[in-house]
Amino acid sequence: MYRFIALTLVFMLMAGLASAKYIDVDSDMSDWTGDDIFNLGSRNAPDGGSYDLKVTFDSDNIYLGLDRSSTSRTLGDTGWDDDSFFVAFDVDASAGSGASLDGYERVNFTGDNLPDKMFCYAGGYVWYESRTWNSSSSSWDEDGWVENGGTGHYASYGSNADEFAISRDLIGADVDDEVTMWAWMTRESNGYVETGWGVGSSTYDAQEDVIYAPDAGNGIMVPEPLTLGLLGIGSLVLRRRQ
Repeated sequence: MYRFIALTLVFMLMAGLASAKYIDVDSDMSDWTGDDIFNLGSRNAPDGGSYDLKVTFDSDNIYLGLDRSSTSRTLGDTGWDDDSFFVAFDVDASAGSGASLDGYERVNFTGDNLPDKMFCYAGGYVWYESRTWNSSSSSWDEDGWVENGGTGHYASYGSNADEFAISRDLIGADVDDEVTMWAWMTRESNGYVETGWGVGSSTYDAQEDVIYAPDAGNGIMVPEPLTLGLLGIGSLVLRRRQ
């Protein structure tokens, strides 16, 4: 009987993955619940409080939710006062293929996994910049600044939370691809990485007046949608047996 329930749920899950996105991008993270939400952890904010980052997938998009409700900070364009948020993805699962520096030269990527695509939320309200790694020229191709709602992308900033929906087509990741990601936060205009996920923080040498970029290792592997769903099914069946 349990096997029948599990198989039925698998088929329901696979059908659900073909449906549209299920996270409302509205700076309200009350819908970030369930076994298919991957919590990347809490990081200290520079002025007190913490940033809490979550990620989930469906067949169309990768969603990021950043809870900043315990801080006094917001994403924005005011130098030294507002935050800038960056996220990078490795989608080809090929060791050594990708960038060793982010496009702003603020993060060193030192692991086997290296990013092929990055998004920069460092401009005006819900504008973003993306960059694509060009292996032929060994440099980032700048895709330019895009207004919110541009092809394959939507974001919402708020005093309590920021939410992002990035299409798989824009990232270059199929539904069954392994996706590795890194994310980090800077203070707008100062070039200093305050904190990160899969990324360390910058260090400042006061004597030399130099900011040293942090190292980023192999990044954070996030399960594809089917794996996330199967984890949820496994926990459901386990609870049923208990």
